[in-house]
Amino acid sequence: MTLVIELTAEQESRLVDRAANEGRDPTDYARALIERGLLVPAFDEVAAPLRQEFEQSGMSEEALEGLIGSARNAAYRDRHPEA
Repeated sequence: MTLVIELTAEQESRLVDRAANEGRDPTDYARALIERGLLVPAFDEVAAPLRQEFEQSGMSEEALEGLIGSARNAAYRDRHPEA
């Protein structure tokens, strides 16, 4: 497959610089970035089971936000007992 991508001058400069830092051709570097991106599952794929469980729980968004906030605060306190 041949793919043509339009880049801004800034994006092209960054691509060329990063490729050069790794001693690679910009085209090969861009291909590697795309391949790496395709290996990582999309966020929606990862979050789908959590979203489904939340919807089935009947919990409100406000209740979920409170639960997440409480968990975040507890984790912070565990990591920073002096706070």
